[in-house]
Amino acid sequence: FLIYLLFYPFSNSNELKQKKELREYQWARITFGICLILFVLFAGTAVGIYQFFGSISNTMSDYAFVCGTIGSVLNLFFWLPQIHRTFRDKHPGALSITMLILLLLVIAFTTYFEISSKLQPTIWGSHLFTAAQLLILALMGIYFTQLKKRTNRLEVLKHILNESSPIP
Repeated sequence: FLIYLLFYPFSNSNELKQKKELREYQWARITFGICLILFVLFAGTAVGIYQFFGSISNTMSDYAFVCGTIGSVLNLFFWLPQIHRTFRDKHPGALSITMLILLLLVIAFTTYFEISSKLQPTIWGSHLFTAAQLLILALMGIYFTQLKKRTNRLEVLKHILNESSPIP
């Protein structure tokens, strides 16, 4: 992601060709900056709590619970931008369907382990939403890939039929 932020403006040309690409690039830069600031803030707070109260204190446990809850809520929306872009473009882009399916398997095994270990639903619940989003994304990717193949075959068939028709 960092490489994308650094080198995207220099790819293909010095100017970004479309307004949509420029807007998406700017949005990615702003989001990355905000995430970096939040990471430093949360990590710094954790270090401060550890230094003043120790690792076994109630304050540290409460802070860890708040961070985990925030992470779970943010995890609910993790794949939504990619789902939106795939649906908008009607094309899977650079998505790897194999990677999505493998990630679904990892989430399934991890969630099964967490449920069987009787962990709290706040821990494993967000994985179910992530799995649902990954499943939607994988199905969209498969659908749009097949649709593109079908469209390409129809265009080739039309081209062959047009060339083989007799000239009047």
